[in-house]
Amino acid sequence: MKIKFILYNLFFLLVSGLAPLEIYAQIEGNPILLDGEECFAFKYKYFRIKSDEPGNTLDLSSAFYRGTPKIVIGRRIQYKAKSNDVVQWEWKIGVDNGNGEPLDPWQLVSVTDGNEDPPVEIFNNLFSNVGEAFISANDLPLTNDELGPARGRVWVTDGQEVGGEIVNVFFDKDGMNPHDPAIPNWFFYWEQIPNVQGLLSIPGLPLYDQETCSFEAGPIPNVNLELFYDASLPYNPNGFSTFGVNFFNVGSMDIDEVRFDGVNDPNDCFDDVVGGQQTVVLGYDDAPRINLGEGCGFSKNRMLCPIGNNGGNYHGIHSFITTLVHEREHAVITSEVWNFIDPSNPEVEAGYFNRWDMDGDGYKDLWETSSVDGMMFGFVVGGPGQNGDAYNSGYSPADYCLGIVSKGTLYEEMRCRNEERNFNENSVNNSDWSFDPTNVNQGKNWK
Repeated sequence: MKIKFILYNLFFLLVSGLAPLEIYAQIEGNPILLDGEECFAFKYKYFRIKSDEPGNTLDLSSAFYRGTPKIVIGRRIQYKAKSNDVVQWEWKIGVDNGNGEPLDPWQLVSVTDGNEDPPVEIFNNLFSNVGEAFISANDLPLTNDELGPARGRVWVTDGQEVGGEIVNVFFDKDGMNPHDPAIPNWFFYWEQIPNVQGLLSIPGLPLYDQETCSFEAGPIPNVNLELFYDASLPYNPNGFSTFGVNFFNVGSMDIDEVRFDGVNDPNDCFDDVVGGQQTVVLGYDDAPRINLGEGCGFSKNRMLCPIGNNGGNYHGIHSFITTLVHEREHAVITSEVWNFIDPSNPEVEAGYFNRWDMDGDGYKDLWETSSVDGMMFGFVVGGPGQNGDAYNSGYSPADYCLGIVSKGTLYEEMRCRNEERNFNENSVNNSDWSFDPTNVNQGKNWK
């Protein structure tokens, strides 16, 4: 189809707080009548649905730059109607149920005087020939799969249902979700994406069985991490922000005392050879989780070092997915450290036992002295309480960049940051139906 761009007029329209230029283009061979001219709006594309009644048509505009028409749930759009005798129009957006009717449609409703933001619903049908309408934010879907073109077929009723153009349906990125008002829309929908869910399964740990006084044998099942939105991790666009926290570490697991020194009970699993309190991991408790903060919906530095020269930013869903990849890697490290075994030291098994971390730094002593990573980063095994290699979640970014943090902090942050940097953040683009009115952290399908 050959397209000629013809500038008919330029004028400003106030939409979503912006004042863009409207440029019309003529499509040869497939014209759309708009105010008697064969054209469509390049900035606001008017697409048409005709009823079976001669002379009855409706035009709906959508704020977008190019490509498929777009509708943002909760934000107003413009419509025009031409009618010989019908004075009431009803708009719906939904998928075809197979019988030429919309299935579970969204209702487009009118706004009052065009000054409310968000728009205020006053009636369910569009009576005027020209006006503004919106889909209520309360009608946001339960699943991310319902966004985009999935339920985007536009229908009009002027006595019968008539289906027409397909539109892409978006959500307002930073609005709070009506299905869970404590969670922003971006978190509610992005966590459902299959590529996100696929990252949440990691290797588990063998748990200790007090009945048999032994660790689980055989293949150890994976652990499924859960994602939570954490409002206590605010976004600081002009400074350092904590984007996420991993809780899959032995300190968050169900660690139980299976022996106290000086108590001789034939049911105890351990004798007094070592003495003192003996602890093992009996279960995961609430450890298999990752909390993501407010910043995961906004911008994040691609690189932490050197300070002030960060190589650009991640934006929107790319901040979200790379933070998840980073925090997941912390969890994977926990599994690797405590599942580490060495055939030359068979008495140290896979699993957590406090005898195997004598300096209490959170890393198995055998892993520190015998694993490739432990030796490469210079981990050492000290005496009780000499836990200088422990990971410090409150590290200073400046100290990290200078390499003057603990061995555990340096190792884990380097590894986790390399993992997020090597991850293909574009793998989630096709599932991102967010809209950012500031256009700074814009949705990847808004194009």
